[in-house]
Amino acid sequence: MTTPHGIICKCDDQGGITGFMAGAARNIVAQCHVLGWKFYLADVLNKYNIKREEDIENAIKNIVDAELVDYENAKLYTDELINRFNNKEGG
Repeated sequence: MTTPHGIICKCDDQGGITGFMAGAARNIVAQCHVLGWKFYLADVLNKYNIKREEDIENAIKNIVDAELVDYENAKLYTDELINRFNNKEGG
């Protein structure tokens, strides 16, 4: 798994990190690092929802409401993530 969530869980060789804990780590990174909002978006947008506009807008809204980044930059980065996903998946 190459999402931040997957990386966090994969690094746990003891089997104790749950999905909740990985999500909490994601939120800490989002709040504490200047580019943490990118980490957040890369985690919450995945192959299951990357094409659902409502989920994309909700993810953007969450980081904008938390005042981590402005809408325009969040949208630009989200578009980059979608393009990466589409290129990886072959379209």
